[in-house]
Formats: sequence, C-alpha cells, structure tokens
Amino acid sequence: VLTWRIGEDTDELVIEHDGYRRAAFDLVHRRTVRFDKRTRELLVHDQIIGSDKPQMDAAFMCAPAVNCQQIAPGQLVLGHSAITATLEITWAGMPGCRVEWDEAEVAPGYGTLTGSHCLRIRQNGNDLIVRLRLREATRNDPLHIDRT
Repeated sequence: VLTWRIGEDTDELVIEHDGYRRAAFDLVHRRTVRFDKRTRELLVHDQIIGSDKPQMDAAFMCAPAVNCQQIAPGQLVLGHSAITATLEITWAGMPGCRVEWDEAEVAPGYGTLTGSHCLRIRQNGNDLIVRLRLREATRNDPLHIDRT
C-alpha cells in the first residue's frame, strides 16, 4: 500500500506489486482506486511500470446471472435481475482496446464452483483507466427488467 486517503468527498487507495518479477519480467503493477462519493463513481487506474509496450488486461469477475451489453463504443452496462441498479463501465486508453465477455467460474462457498462470466478489457500500452458508476436502473436501460 503506497497511500490510503479517506476524505469527505473522495477516498483513494494506491497499491502496487512486483509479482511479475518472479516470471522474469521486470515490471511493477500499480493500481489507483478512487471513489467519488458525490457521483458514486469508482475510478480504477492501472499502470505497468518498467516496460514500453506491455499488454494491459483488466479483469472484473461477475456474479452468476449478471448480464452485459455494450451500449456505445467504450461503454458497457452490467445488470442483474435481482437488483434495481446497473453498473456503467467506461474505459479510456489507446486505440485497439478489446473487450471480452469470457466464461469463468466463481466460488460461492468453499470447494464449490459455479459458472459465471469475466469481463476483460485488454489493450496494448502501459496505462488503462476504467470508470465504474453505479446508478438506478431505468426503463430505458437495455438490461431493464419490468417488475410491475
């Protein structure tokens, strides 16, 4: 942990690790996580330090039954039938950014695996910023489920 600040409007955590050195890569992964309490927006800024052109791969494991839909270039909505909110995900980076919705498994309990999905945002470069914003679902959302 490099810094951990808790403020009235914003919380910020900056962490890093050098675990890639065990795989013979002289890289450091630094992640800054900033939560804006006013806008309910979470910013995740990943940096790879020590290489000119690594590939960035941000992975977000999702609970079973979470659905994903791209609503605009560089913007996704994640939703779940049991909640009345959606998660908007926006990423910024260099051209060539790829988004993948991969099959994955999660462990809801010890020794139990359940099918799920993993959202992966991949790009070439050493800088990737992902914004996550939780908001109430509306009837216009592509993943909206009418409960009336």
